[in-house]
Amino acid sequence: MNHKTWQILNAAHRHTRNLMGVAICIALMVLFAGRAMAQLDQGAIIGVVQDSTGAVIPNADVTLTAVDTGLVLKTKSNESGNYFFAPIKIGNYTVSASAAAFETTVEQNIVVHVTDRLNIPLALKPGKTSETITVTSVAPIMQTQTAEVGTDVDTKFLNDAPLANRNWIFIAQEAPGVTPY
Repeated sequence: MNHKTWQILNAAHRHTRNLMGVAICIALMVLFAGRAMAQLDQGAIIGVVQDSTGAVIPNADVTLTAVDTGLVLKTKSNESGNYFFAPIKIGNYTVSASAAAFETTVEQNIVVHVTDRLNIPLALKPGKTSETITVTSVAPIMQTQTAEVGTDVDTKFLNDAPLANRNWIFIAQEAPGVTPY
């Protein structure tokens, strides 16, 4: 094999290695881009539908209403009485549940923040189906399913925050439960 042939083969090999590296980088970006996009501004609302004695109510109609947008999502509780709405956008919600021979129960003032997984149990009382019981939540509901913490940051907070050189990285240190080291 002469020197010219060797140079051509060596260049082809380098080109092939570069293409393989680019292909691997693209594949990794596509793989991790989906995970990054899925965690932007979403949360979940889960719970169980029970009667006043604590017995689960399967096949109950559960409705989630986004107060800010008017979006309505509907589902039914499963055989264990569990329901879930996930993923949902951050915002204000109302959850209601109804079943045959039970009054409709409405849980209001539910606020979903980033990565929240709120557990909203719904207790239905026996009664006429035309009666509605409304429960107004005042205190925020504690998230007990995961140890994840997220914080919503608005423009006013960003403008008023005493950050050195307005560096956005320091905003993360202002979140509840964050200890800089």
